[in-house]
Amino acid sequence: MTWAELRPAFAKRRYPCAERASAHGLIARNNQSGSEETVYYIARLISIAKLTKHSCPIIMDSFRAEDLSTEKEERVLALLSELKRQCILTTTLKAEEKDKYVKMAGINAIDYTGHHSNKILGTEGLPAFMKLLSGLGISLQ
Repeated sequence: MTWAELRPAFAKRRYPCAERASAHGLIARNNQSGSEETVYYIARLISIAKLTKHSCPIIMDSFRAEDLSTEKEERVLALLSELKRQCILTTTLKAEEKDKYVKMAGINAIDYTGHHSNKILGTEGLPAFMKLLSGLGISLQ
């Protein structure tokens, strides 16, 4: 499907999943809170995936942003599972939520608690990073 074919649908700004999410009480129509904006973004993302019929994975960083309620989170996960494609979602969990996703069907929870952030971009990892870049034909001064 080309952009020329998709443009009319996007120009109308009609997103069936977003409208469906609103109809099912996921989001309010006016004065959206932070979590409602997150749900609306997810609904638009799902709509675009359905409209374009692409088979690419859906990737969303920090999908529980703005304190998405458990009820809304469960509804969002159900909508995403209907897509029948890989969805990669990231979130930061509180200590008491550590095992929240471990037993959920269809979810492969990966815990990065022990991962050292920014390791490759630190002073010690700089030579290795520069070597990786040079392998891609990128040279930084």
